[in-house]
Amino acid sequence: MASMIDIILAFTLGGILLIIILNANDVASTHASLLNGDMLVQQMLVSITQILEGEIRNMGFNVPVGSPAIINANDTLITFLSDLYADGTTDTVGYYLGSLSELQQTQHDSDRLLHRKVNSDPAFSLGAVTRFSLRYFSQGLIDTLIPPRPGQPYWIARRPGGTFVENPFDYREIKVIELTLEVQNPYALYKRADDPTVGAGSSLYSSSMWRQTRLASQNLRR
Repeated sequence: MASMIDIILAFTLGGILLIIILNANDVASTHASLLNGDMLVQQMLVSITQILEGEIRNMGFNVPVGSPAIINANDTLITFLSDLYADGTTDTVGYYLGSLSELQQTQHDSDRLLHRKVNSDPAFSLGAVTRFSLRYFSQGLIDTLIPPRPGQPYWIARRPGGTFVENPFDYREIKVIELTLEVQNPYALYKRADDPTVGAGSSLYSSSMWRQTRLASQNLRR
């Protein structure tokens, strides 16, 4: 009888130990996936911001004094002039957010390609982002300059004393840019098994965000 009890206790303790080991392996695997996902999105974010921030800080380089360095801008697009290769030639550089349809094959329903275009060369994708937004300010952040959007066909300047329509708008008013960039892993770390949708709110993605609130080129201050 004692031997039978010993056998039962041994099986019970062995089963408990096995469950603990399996749970530990599952936790370790989850943590490893989170760590790898975080490292991936951080590397993607750094590689994009290094190019983007460097070129925006140099916008207007070798552009004649008094000429606008920025020639087009809105919430998700900016086009400016700069001498990229320091060869005395003015280049036209543009960054813009692509459409959702470009990345329909991913699990994420909010990721888009961030494109870079130089002169007449084909646009080049810097990578997938979930947010690329721009805000514009005048010298000393006195005016908030709001670009056209649906229902608002003109630029608007919010300054002490009121809100004013800027038509036509002089891009030379832009002196400071706030840039927000977010990158998320296109593949969900967690998703409810009973959720048939793609990229729904029940999904969990590794995410990394970068915001530069005082991004300005010294060439814009001339």
